[in-house]
Amino acid sequence: MTINKTKGAGLAPLPARLTSSPPRLADFRYSTGIFEKYTVLKSQPLSLA
Repeated sequence: MTINKTKGAGLAPLPARLTSSPPRLADFRYSTGIFEKYTVLKSQPLSLA
């Protein structure tokens, strides 16, 4: 992870930022595919039945 990155650099503009993957995911070895998978899971309603 690089400390010299500018805050907000590479972020998508709002409202697209709410569902797009942040550019720093690669710093944490977290793939864009995993982010998108869990974003879809969180958007589905929870069934309590």
